[in-house]
This record gives sequence, structure tokens and C-alpha cells, in this order.
Amino acid sequence: MNRVAILTLNWNNLEDSKNLIDSILSLDYKNYDIIFIDNGSNDNSVDNLISFLKNKNIDYKIVDKNSTVENISENFHFYIIKNNENLGYTGGFNKGLEFVLNNAKNYEFIWILNNDTILEKSSLGNLIRCYYENDNKNIKVGAIGSKILYPNGELQMLGGCTLYPIMGNSVFRKKDNQRLDYISGASLFMPVNVIKDVGFFDERFFLYWDDADYRIRIKKKGYKLIYCSNSIVYHKEGGSAGRINKVNDYYWVRNGLLFSKKHYPYFLPFVFFSYFFKYTIVRKLRNLPFNFDAYIKGVKNFLTNKFGGIK
Repeated sequence: MNRVAILTLNWNNLEDSKNLIDSILSLDYKNYDIIFIDNGSNDNSVDNLISFLKNKNIDYKIVDKNSTVENISENFHFYIIKNNENLGYTGGFNKGLEFVLNNAKNYEFIWILNNDTILEKSSLGNLIRCYYENDNKNIKVGAIGSKILYPNGELQMLGGCTLYPIMGNSVFRKKDNQRLDYISGASLFMPVNVIKDVGFFDERFFLYWDDADYRIRIKKKGYKLIYCSNSIVYHKEGGSAGRINKVNDYYWVRNGLLFSKKHYPYFLPFVFFSYFFKYTIVRKLRNLPFNFDAYIKGVKNFLTNKFGGIK
């Protein structure tokens, strides 16, 4: 059986993480390790996680600077990486990817999951079957996305999103005939060799647009994005980040501009105008939080090359 490294990132949201862990433990495909990355939580997440694992009689290892290739034991299947600060989605998962690539367990696949997801029992096994079905057709598989539902069973997206680069925007893919431009970071399944080829996440993004950036980098290397309809994942959406607020709006604007500059520079003037229109007229008409100062800060920091997390 192919060995899978399942990575999830926690930031002050252990209850969702515990629900995810429970659903992982119920998977019908069992050849996996869990790599739990805590992103500098200040709510005792790691201590409470350890108590949770002990109650379930799950052996674990805390990964630190002394966890070299030689001393990563086959006896452990749950690893905890403690970051000293919030490194964002990109920096947090990069720590997990670095661990996966630099130990002796020879994982074949990596499955990145948001911690506010719940898995159906067959979801992982179906991802692996989907990979080999396409690989046997000589399709160069770069990444596979799941069918993602809201907790009430309503469709959230089919694998990922459709991108509209001239507007600096994307929408959830709801129909099979929509383009799959990038796979959602809520459920991202990849062969380890793709990570070795493409590299790690661009940490300038910190949060938002990182998934679109990475999947375009995958496609530029000649890989294909695949949607696996029978891998079902439930996603609360926004468990750690929340929804509309100034922080999210700031990252969306700044990183959307960065994404456009990296991949669609000829559309950048249109994206500037699109965001201005969105954060003025559209928000007012829809009676949504205005957050124009977040827009201004996002534009300013993009223009002055201030990336990463908010200091």
C-alpha cells in the first residue's frame, strides 16, 4: 500500500482539528501518518491535543530541530510540529512539507487538509484510486481535488475554483463543465515527486491566493489537475480565518495583486480597478462591511513589496 502523509494546520482552533483527526482515524485506507502543524497558537492547543491523543492511546512524536532523518521512528504515525509564531498557510504547511521530504519514511503522496474539514471514510482510498486510474492512462497527474460539501451536505465546490484573471477573482467550481483552474487548499492531494519538482509554497502570500499560485506553478511544469468526484470532504470554510473582515480583505487584495503580477501582469491594471470597484460600490450596494482601509493598505503594501504576515 502507498504511504500517505496527511498534513493539517492548526491555529487557535483545536476543536475543529480534533473532529478532523477523528474522521482521519475512521478512514478505510490505513497506510498514513498524520503531521499536525501548530502555527503558534496561544490557546494551549498543543497541550490539549496531547491530552486528546493520550485519551485515545495514540503514540505521538513532537518534531523539533533534533528530529533528523535517522531518528524518525517507524513506530510513530502522529507527528506534531510546533511553530513559534503564526507563519500563515504558506509558511505553516512549508514546515510540514519540509518534514515530509526530509525523513526516511518514503511517502508516496501528500494530502493537505484544512483543519475545519471532515472526511468520508472512503475519501483517501478513492483519491489514490483516482491517481492510478489517470496515471495508467499516461496522464501526468500533478494534484487531485475532492468533492467539497458544506456540513449540511450542500455543494461547496467540485475540486476547486475557476479563475477570472482579468478581474483578479475566482469562483467555486459548481459544474463539471466549468474549468478547473486550481484545486482548493482545503483538500489538496499530490504525489510527493510533484513537491520535489515544483517546490514549496510562496511564503509571500501568507494567506489567500497561495493555492491558485501553487496550482498554476504545477500546470506550468506540465502536470494536470484532476477532480475526484467520489472523494468527499466536508468543509466549514473559514474555521481559523473567519469570513469578511479587515484582515481577510487585506490579504485578498494584496495577494490578488501579487498573483496577477506573477502570472498575468498584463491584467494588473484591470485588477486594480476591479478591487477598487468591489471595495467601494459593490460592498455598499450589498450592505456588506466596507473595509476600504484594508483595501488601501493591501494596495500600498503590494506597491512597496511588503509581503508575508502583518507585522
